[in-house]
Amino acid sequence: MMNNEPTATTPAEAAASAEGQKNPPKKNRARRKKRGGGGRKDTKETAENEQPNVLSEAAAKSTGNNNKDGGGNNNKKNRRRKGKGGNNNNNNNNSRKNEQYPPYWPHDKCLKLYVDQDPNMIRGKLRCLPSKDGMAFCACDRGSQKRDILIESALERNRAMNGDTVFIELLPEEDDQDSNHQSGTDDGVEELNQKLQHLSTQKEENNSNEEAEMWQDDAVQMKLWNPVVPVKRIKRLEQATITGEELAKHTTQRKGRVVCVCTPPIPKDSPKQTKPRRIMIGTLKSLQSGTCLFTPNDRTLPQFKCDNTQIRNELTNNKGDSSDLYRAEYVYHAWKENHNWPPCVNVKRLGEAHSIEDQIQGLLMENHVDHGEFTPQVLKDVEDAVQSGVYVMNPNSPAAELGWKPTPEMLKGRRDYRNERIFTIDPTTAKDLDDALHIKELPDGRIELGVHIADVSAFVTPGSNVDDEAARRTTTVYLVDRTVPMLPRPLCEVACSLNENVERLAFSCVWTMQPDGNLAGSSRSSNRQDVWYGRTVIKSCARLDYGTAQNIIDKKVANGESESEMDEELWPKSRRPTGGHTVDQVAANVRLMHRVAMARRRLRFANGALALHGVKLTFRLDDDGKTPLACTPYPIKDSNRLVEEYMLLANYLVAQRLITHAGDRAVLRRHPDPLPDGLNKVVDIAKAMFDFNVDASSSATLHDSLVRLGRICNDEVFLKCMTQMLTTPMQNADYFAAGAFEKELWRHFALNIPFYTHFTSPIRRYADVLVHRLLQATIDGEDAVDRFPLNAEELHGKCEHCNDKRLASKMAQERCDVIFLALYLRSHPIKSVLGVVLSLGNKAFTVFVPSLGVNAMVFLEEHKDWLEYENQGDDHDHRIVLTRKAPTRELWNRMYVKMFTKVLVSCLYKDKPRVDVKLQLEGPAPKDS
Repeated sequence: MMNNEPTATTPAEAAASAEGQKNPPKKNRARRKKRGGGGRKDTKETAENEQPNVLSEAAAKSTGNNNKDGGGNNNKKNRRRKGKGGNNNNNNNNSRKNEQYPPYWPHDKCLKLYVDQDPNMIRGKLRCLPSKDGMAFCACDRGSQKRDILIESALERNRAMNGDTVFIELLPEEDDQDSNHQSGTDDGVEELNQKLQHLSTQKEENNSNEEAEMWQDDAVQMKLWNPVVPVKRIKRLEQATITGEELAKHTTQRKGRVVCVCTPPIPKDSPKQTKPRRIMIGTLKSLQSGTCLFTPNDRTLPQFKCDNTQIRNELTNNKGDSSDLYRAEYVYHAWKENHNWPPCVNVKRLGEAHSIEDQIQGLLMENHVDHGEFTPQVLKDVEDAVQSGVYVMNPNSPAAELGWKPTPEMLKGRRDYRNERIFTIDPTTAKDLDDALHIKELPDGRIELGVHIADVSAFVTPGSNVDDEAARRTTTVYLVDRTVPMLPRPLCEVACSLNENVERLAFSCVWTMQPDGNLAGSSRSSNRQDVWYGRTVIKSCARLDYGTAQNIIDKKVANGESESEMDEELWPKSRRPTGGHTVDQVAANVRLMHRVAMARRRLRFANGALALHGVKLTFRLDDDGKTPLACTPYPIKDSNRLVEEYMLLANYLVAQRLITHAGDRAVLRRHPDPLPDGLNKVVDIAKAMFDFNVDASSSATLHDSLVRLGRICNDEVFLKCMTQMLTTPMQNADYFAAGAFEKELWRHFALNIPFYTHFTSPIRRYADVLVHRLLQATIDGEDAVDRFPLNAEELHGKCEHCNDKRLASKMAQERCDVIFLALYLRSHPIKSVLGVVLSLGNKAFTVFVPSLGVNAMVFLEEHKDWLEYENQGDDHDHRIVLTRKAPTRELWNRMYVKMFTKVLVSCLYKDKPRVDVKLQLEGPAPKDS
């Protein structure tokens, strides 16, 4: 599956977790600081590398998050500091005499320190690892602390949970726990809130700005992107090739402790709630003492204590662990200082833990994307918006299928592209087609390229019921067996979808470029950009899918034969052009698009772009739509890359327009630099294990290192493992309003460009709808921008909501993939699969299975009937010796497991809640694997 973030983290911080699980004694703290750190629908901007994720929730454990199952928590000091409220703790002492946690500081006090920019007080969103020791990370939401802060234990996490917004006091560099701040209260909260409103636009000092080079100073980048907005680069580290030790000198991991958990707002769609709550899905377990514990599916959360009187009926027939799935709620701030477990309320049975339907409903609930059906008010808005264009497609047909076309009134002021040879390229099963392309060669040799996007904003007016609902959902959720749409289907699949041979309203970006892929020099007057933005009407002539487009590119079809002679499987008749356009014309356009796109792609990667793609699995389901019959990796073809290149360029050009004409209101998308602590670990591992120097000083040098590694290493599996490890420190890309950050922080690390946005998918992303509205305001004139109903701060707030929902959607999608893969393995177990060890604990090790993109644990206690194991070495040379209890001549008798050891495993269905993938060790992999 593609790409990381199991239920917990945005950056996968497992690199730091690996060190934290070892719990080194105090004399090794300096070394630990140095080494610690980082833990769809077919998307057409995959080059963004927004925190690539792997399939299983074990991904966050991928560098040694093992605990009792293999983490080796033997250090006495660490056991003392962990407290008793870590995940899955079974101590039942709730006496006030044995207070577990320190009290929170008053929110007013924390807010004042934060507003006054106290260097030891930060605020941010907590990201917890799925481990029992309570390790977590937090990055400040503004200010100079842009790197992650490590919270080492459950005691320092102080009852905060994954996703909570918290205030954190930074600990001294020496890890001294004493604080100079005293508890107390402060006045002037109203004044503080007024100050806080301006923090997002506050200027940050950067002493190196005067020396930083401009993006425009790079001649190659100027030709490729031709940026018109002057933006300074952030200077990279000066080392040509840096080791982890050198990197650590610049990036010492700071530590902190949670001193206050901020109360989240009550959702607008939950008006009956008086207190904010967290919804969880999980199972129940009865202890011998009579206590009942709720164990969430989300492994980043602790166990919760249930009110036995409330759920007595649920436990009547439950002996020990329950195989039923339950929904529970946690009321914020109900976890008191003397509680071992946080309490949960409103525990209700959902269904069977092994039922796929119940599991899907559960994951939608816990990720807050169980949006349900659209309300009558929303549907009425949609009906009013599209009614004037509805018509009966075939009056003589009994089905009387309805279609839609724009009225003459809707076409006023739009540029007419209906006679242009425009077509779509999408996944085979796609229904919401939101982008189309056209290309043509100009007489002077230049290329005209048009990207035409569904004009959703023409139907969704600000403040309407459908707009409010889309703003609440913010994204379409694509699961294996269903789609939870952002917009009602009459919009996303009919009126807005750019279906073939029908007129549709579009928002277009049309530009000229050179055949070699460069953007500069494409205008007839110097280097001025030749770009047009505006509303259009189009009529797509063909609905291609990626497979058909690839057949055209490979010249397997439309290669001189007549249309009647064409192979139906290579180019289905239903996907051939209409409206007077021929298959030869469309094929020629596809091949020209491919030629220019691949030339541009080569230039992008030669000049600093970075791509770290994992495995994305696809499933073939039974007729019931629930039973997986086949599971295969999704192939990425040149036809995918063709579309990707033009979507990326259109997004970039629109971002440039917004910056120059909308100022601080511009809705952009930034991809921060990776977490240096995680890069530190990967650099050190590559050097120690393979004597290979990874240059991690920029996206360009990182890409060059991977290319160089590919040339000297013939082991494709090793390359996949290195790529997998490099995804760990990558951060998520986020939407923001331009005024919230200095220009230098707008950049997109993976794309290696100074600014970027999302314009190309408004059917499924609300951020794109905001971009469309802003873009139209810039076209209407400066007064229209000034009159825009949202100011920069309000737009930034909407961007943050989009970020939260996008992450929740991503987590739901990945969890759904895990469920379907596990259920596939229940009836189709996969034997003798090649895996690579990525981390070791004392009783377990993490194995990455490249063919499935899965990270999962191999627990040695589950193999004790035929295996004995012994830990040897230290942190730098840890290995596990496995010995068969019954030696045999035919099979191996002893093997040594260490980092990057290749093993054979069986991929199985985990038969205990929660549904997951289980790995069982078979033995060492063949030497030629």
